[in-house]
Parts: sequence; C-alpha cells; structure tokens
Amino acid sequence: MTTVDIRRVDPADEATVEAVFDVKNACWAHDLPDNVPPTLDEERLALTALWPGQLREDYVAVAGGRVVAHLCVELSTLENLHNAWAEISVHPDFRRRGIGRTLWAHANIRAADQGRTNMGATACKSVEGGIPRGHHGIEFLGAMGLEPKLAEERRRIEFGGVDWDAMDALLAESWKHAEGYRVRTWTDNAPDDLVEGLAYLDGRLILDAPMGDLDFEAPKVDAERFRASEATADARGRIRLHVAMQHEETGKVAAWTMIVFGPAHVHKGFQGITIVDPEHRGRRLGTVAKLELHRFVRAEAPALVAVDTWNAASNAYMIKINEQIGYRVVDSWVDYQGEVATP
Repeated sequence: MTTVDIRRVDPADEATVEAVFDVKNACWAHDLPDNVPPTLDEERLALTALWPGQLREDYVAVAGGRVVAHLCVELSTLENLHNAWAEISVHPDFRRRGIGRTLWAHANIRAADQGRTNMGATACKSVEGGIPRGHHGIEFLGAMGLEPKLAEERRRIEFGGVDWDAMDALLAESWKHAEGYRVRTWTDNAPDDLVEGLAYLDGRLILDAPMGDLDFEAPKVDAERFRASEATADARGRIRLHVAMQHEETGKVAAWTMIVFGPAHVHKGFQGITIVDPEHRGRRLGTVAKLELHRFVRAEAPALVAVDTWNAASNAYMIKINEQIGYRVVDSWVDYQGEVATP
C-alpha cells in the first residue's frame, strides 16, 4: 500500500491545478478515450465557477513529491443536505496501491464533518452492444460498501450516419400530433418571457425522470436560480443550444431540450435536459423538440458531429425516442449510494 499525503487544492496554485489536469488527462486516455478529453481551462473553471447551491472540496494525493490522484467532494447547500457525492481519479500508473481507499476514507470524513449521512459516487461499466469498459470503478464502490441505486445508459448519435430524409419524414409525422405549439430556439441564455416556465421544468426533472432507489431531493429552481445557473455556464464557456415548445394559446413552455458543448471541443456535444410538462404529454412534443434541436444544431454548429445522452435504463419511453432518431448505446453509468462511513 502506497502512503500518500492528502492536500487541499488551492485554485490559485497553478502547479497543483496543472497536476490535477495531468491526472484527469491520463485517466481519460486510459479509461474513456472516446470521450471528450479534459482541458486545463475546464479544470481551472470547475474549481472557481460553481453552480448555485454547490459547495465542493478538492484534494490531491501526493506520493514521492508527485500528484497521483484527485478527489472532489460535492455538497449541496440548498437541498439534499444529507447527501455528499465523491469523485476519485487515480492515475493509471498508481492504481491497485490503496490510494483510492485512502481518498475514499478522507471523503467520508469530510462528509461527516459537514453533517452528511449519505455518500454517493458514479462508475462506468460495459453494456451489451456498446464500447468495452473496465469495471474497476464498479468493483471499487462495491468494495466500499455502497449499493447500486440507479443504472443509466449512455447513447451517442453521430450526425454523419443519420438518414436526414427519414428524420424529416418522422418530424413531419410528429408535427401532426403537435398542433397548437410553436418552436422557440436560442443560444445560451433564455429569452426573458420563457425563464419562469423553464425554471419550473428544470425543477421537475428529478420528479419526472426515473431515479431508481437514489435518496435524492428535487432541486428548488426559480427564475433567479435559473439565471444564476446560466451565469455559471457562461463563466465556464459552455455553449448551449436550446429548443422549447411553447403552447400558442397560453404561452406556457410545454417542452424543453438542449445540447451543450465547450469551445475547445466543438465537434462533440452532450444532451442536457429533455423534458415535457405532464400537462402536455401525449402529443409527441419530445420527439418534435429533439428533432427540431438537431436541425438547429446543424444550422448553428455545423462542426458538431456527435452528441451523447444519458437515460435511466428503465426509461423505456425516452430510450425508444432516442433510438428512433439515431442514438446508439455506448456504455452504462451506475449511481451508487450508501451511508457515510467514518473510523
């Protein structure tokens, strides 16, 4: 077992921030090379541009004068005050030496110090038909006594392989069920007249999406918090392309979806939220919104060639839509949770 010195990360310490990036980059190349690679700017901004209601503590494990691992402990200050979430990255050259266990123990101590009773973490594994993955994260969390609470599947669409004529036909057919709605599109920050409706939908996501057995409270989102999240996304340089379906008679936001990408990797994006207000379901608004979003992306971000999306494995309805419009399975991400464990 390797003995390490655990040190709190100072965001102003450029050498340590660069060392964290080196660890994250090595983990990316070893574990998920088809993912968007990390960037040094993103690591800097993650330490300072925090989401509303987010508190995070970052630590490095140092062995022989070298940073060999990174720990991030995330804590919410607005809801989920009983929960903590940890992310551990150990350099591939220093694994199987007990460093992860040491950092996990430290994460639990910090969670207990903050009055948290639950600890969670996420790990990746292979899924049939997807890209092979190592299962060391899954094995580690099981060994730490956590239980799998929510299995999500990641799917990817590669625009170069899409039959756009077929998608146009599907969109036209879906629009037949969505009369009385209009499309609103925008980049980055929302129009003022939509903010209240978007905040409502944002707060509903955890209520509507399958959450498995996770002990997790829905966020309390109002217009002020929504705008604060936009400000954080701006500070982090995230580019967001949005589509909303607006009910023509009432002006209400009935559905909303978006794709996000960073300035350093304009070729690869990630699906953000996709949600339909329960009062407006059954009109294929989800399908229309996602296909209209793909049209918008092709016009506004032609360099974007692939997008990843995550869905609970039990969310058969959304998975069916995603596969219908061209998404194919990549891997599985499992959320684990258990009681905070301290010596």
